[in-house]
Amino acid sequence: MAMRLSRLPVHLRGLAHLAHGGSAAVPRTALHGTFREEHPDLCSRLPRLALPAVLGCFEARRGKVTMGAKQGFAFYAVQRGRAPGVYRKWMDCSEQVAGFPGARFKGFHSEQEAEAFVRSSASPKRSRSKAASPKREHKEPDPEAEAKLLAELHEEQMVIAEEVLAGRNVFITGLPGCGKSFLLKKLIEILRLRKGHEAVAVCASTGVAGIHIGGSTFHSYLGCKAGESEEDWQKAFRSRKVKKRIRNTEILLIDEVSMISGEFLEEAGQLVAQVLASEKPFGGLQVVLCGDFLQLPPVKATSLAFQASVWEALNLRCFNLKHNFRQSGDEALQSLLGQLRLGVLEKSLLSTFGDMSDHDGEVHPKIVSTNDEALKINTRNLAGLSGVARAFEALDVADSPFDPAVKTAFQNLLAEQTLELKVGCVVMLLKNLRLQRQA
Repeated sequence: MAMRLSRLPVHLRGLAHLAHGGSAAVPRTALHGTFREEHPDLCSRLPRLALPAVLGCFEARRGKVTMGAKQGFAFYAVQRGRAPGVYRKWMDCSEQVAGFPGARFKGFHSEQEAEAFVRSSASPKRSRSKAASPKREHKEPDPEAEAKLLAELHEEQMVIAEEVLAGRNVFITGLPGCGKSFLLKKLIEILRLRKGHEAVAVCASTGVAGIHIGGSTFHSYLGCKAGESEEDWQKAFRSRKVKKRIRNTEILLIDEVSMISGEFLEEAGQLVAQVLASEKPFGGLQVVLCGDFLQLPPVKATSLAFQASVWEALNLRCFNLKHNFRQSGDEALQSLLGQLRLGVLEKSLLSTFGDMSDHDGEVHPKIVSTNDEALKINTRNLAGLSGVARAFEALDVADSPFDPAVKTAFQNLLAEQTLELKVGCVVMLLKNLRLQRQA
């Protein structure tokens, strides 16, 4: 009988594989008739579908875990699959393992045995290396160094730091200029003092944001490329580097989470849970999220990060930073920016925009929507100046210059690769310039 398995739903392809050439030791029983009554459509498409295809192991031919010869299992344990855990119905179990590379699952008569099988994936057997992985040794605590770092935090930042250092899952948000990134950097330093560098994974939604906090992109950490297809996630799961990186992680920090879609966060949580063989969200890792959902949203996404089911499962403690450090001392500007952030502007503040127009003939910075617009304006103004333009080439330095994530980050930097200047032109610094004091 010839057929195209690619036309079948993904969770049925493994069954079809066993029904057409796959071998299994499970004999045909009366349950076959029940299955045909409950799934007439499948049986009409696969008239030769036998009970081994229903209750047999997806990889029985390869000598891995089989369901055994006994029938009527009350529980099915998925050790490796789309969502590891214990299931009461075979069809629920099959959806997690059919077509999943390296799937491992087994039937049991008691829930305790099934849970023990799922937990056993955390044993050294899952590693292919001959030598057992050494236990991670945490650094000796340095109270003096921690105290110095904590002393730099504002009162409301300190409350958040205490929650994070207590091991709780946290979401940090707040208006621009409230010190979210500053707080993250201090937390990263303290956590790495306690647990070591590899145990604290620092990620961000974009390469630029990752550089700001000394981390990588979330995509790079997961090894899933764009994460737009199931194949991307399967390759990530098969990657030894990705598995090692995740297994070495104890705390996962993600900045600019507002630019991560709900779909991507959901898939990321499942991948980490599968690698760690845990039913807990993100495999039980401590998760610290940071970002402002009133700023940039994800690109081409149908849902936001907080709409993912894994967001609720993390049981995050949410904190909204309110102290504005960037516009400190200018209450009128703070009020204006706060209302613009919410998209609701009072008429009294709206009238102030009319007073901001150029009346004195001085040159003021212009804010435009895109970098291309800014470049055109700057090029036109530079051409109007007398003198000869001089070109300055950027010197890019990175620990891993050939890393694709680093290359992308350099391409997305606000600073141009080649900067043309003339004597007398106005220059805006993108980063504070620190000059040594003269003696």
